[in-house]
Amino acid sequence: MVHQELCNCGKDFFLENKTNFFNHSVSGASLEDYIAIVGAYELIHGYLPSSVVLGIDPWIFNKYSGQNRWKSLSKYYNYEIEKIDNKKQNSTATIVNTAKWKQLINYDYTVSNIKFFKNLLKNDGQAFYVTDTIDIDDSIKESDGSIHYPYKTRFIKDDEVRKNAIAYSKKPVYSLERFNKLENVKLFENFIKYLESRNTKVIFFLPPYNPITYDLLTKQSEYKIINKVERYLNKLANEHNISIKGSYNPHNYSFENKDFSDGMHGHGSVAKKIFE
Repeated sequence: MVHQELCNCGKDFFLENKTNFFNHSVSGASLEDYIAIVGAYELIHGYLPSSVVLGIDPWIFNKYSGQNRWKSLSKYYNYEIEKIDNKKQNSTATIVNTAKWKQLINYDYTVSNIKFFKNLLKNDGQAFYVTDTIDIDDSIKESDGSIHYPYKTRFIKDDEVRKNAIAYSKKPVYSLERFNKLENVKLFENFIKYLESRNTKVIFFLPPYNPITYDLLTKQSEYKIINKVERYLNKLANEHNISIKGSYNPHNYSFENKDFSDGMHGHGSVAKKIFE
């Protein structure tokens, strides 16, 4: 269960072939996403995975991150929160994601639909098709949940990546605005303790930023909290004997601009090097 940074990572990145693995990558993962996905395991399957890899972006501790896509999984989130808190929730009201419904009359959504139907025509009316190779210029999702992007992302040129990295560091920075202190810390720690109480091994993964983006961000006082988050996670991992992989600081692994597709998404080689 990971952030989109690991979306192109399959089981061979982490585990032996004999071990079952599924990549639950979601865009802009939040703490609520982690809890909801674990809740889905318990409610649907009646068990928890033996190991969980959490791709932790700094913004999961920012209450102003703006990440609310988890609400589509609110049923599982509420179920798991009861388990974590060991008590019933006071409210059983259904959460209505108004932003989702507004998309029905949104211009961008309409354009996206048009592109979708054009792709249907291109693929003989099929929204999806089966392939036995990843060497095709299309979005591919493997059976273990890992994703491969079209060629324009997989083989993006360094100059284009550099432009993307610089643009990413300009205000407003994705989900990092008004990030003055760490929030959600108690809930995060209670979540970790709950997983440990169920004998689930937890692994922290800190996805590195593009070195250009990282250097530009950490020169600005309001974004230095990125490093504060990393120090907190290292301390927590040490206290709970949790394995921690990666770092927001790409220089710790000598990563370069060519290893990324934009300001924060690394190619598969990034995660592979970290988990080796």
